[in-house]
Amino acid sequence: MSKRYLAALALVCAAMFSLADARAESSASCSPLSVAQDEIATAGGGKLAPISHEELQFARGLFVASPPVSVYPPGDEAMIATFDDGSSAVLFIGHGQACGKMGLSPTVTKLLFALDKSI
Repeated sequence: MSKRYLAALALVCAAMFSLADARAESSASCSPLSVAQDEIATAGGGKLAPISHEELQFARGLFVASPPVSVYPPGDEAMIATFDDGSSAVLFIGHGQACGKMGLSPTVTKLLFALDKSI
């Protein structure tokens, strides 16, 4: 095997291990959905509703790119809590648990809801 091949293989293995570590860290931060619902109620009684696949992908991109840069949020579903002031919070859900949350300003909330209309 060439030295380039071995170096590339070593980089791939290192990337896989760091991804596994990130997934382990993010899954450790999961909590029951009821805990997140209680936090939302305490924060002002937002209404919780599921979001579409397109909205989920948009929210995932925001989650990863927002400072501090985060790992990809786990789960394959999300819900959004909307508040009276127009702001919102996205809950990323995996295996029936809230595995990440992110607050959104009223402006970004409007962009998120406009996605399904623009597709």
